[in-house]
Amino acid sequence: MQTFHELPLPPFLANQSLHFQDWYLDGAFLYSTERLTVPIIK
Repeated sequence: MQTFHELPLPPFLANQSLHFQDWYLDGAFLYSTERLTVPIIK
């Protein structure tokens, strides 16, 4: 199920996709989260 939220965006922000990913260290191991892609549509 997809949920869409409308947020006011600055006028200079064009149609594009934003990508988010986190990296974290657990002892001697480096892990990453899955990438989250958020499309920006005006």
